[in-house]
Amino acid sequence: MENRIYLDNCSFNRPYDDQTILRNYLEAEAKTYIQLQIINKVFELAWS
Repeated sequence: MENRIYLDNCSFNRPYDDQTILRNYLEAEAKTYIQLQIINKVFELAWS
C-alpha cells in the first residue's frame, strides 16, 4: 500500500486534551478521521 501515514504519540493523546481550545479540537477531529481511514484501508499506519 502506498498511502502510508505516521502518527506520533502526541496525536494519540490529543482527544484527551482540553477540547475547548480550537487547535486541540481540530487536531483531535483530524486524528479521528485519519484513524477511520486506516480502519477502512485508505491509509496504512506506519510506526517506528
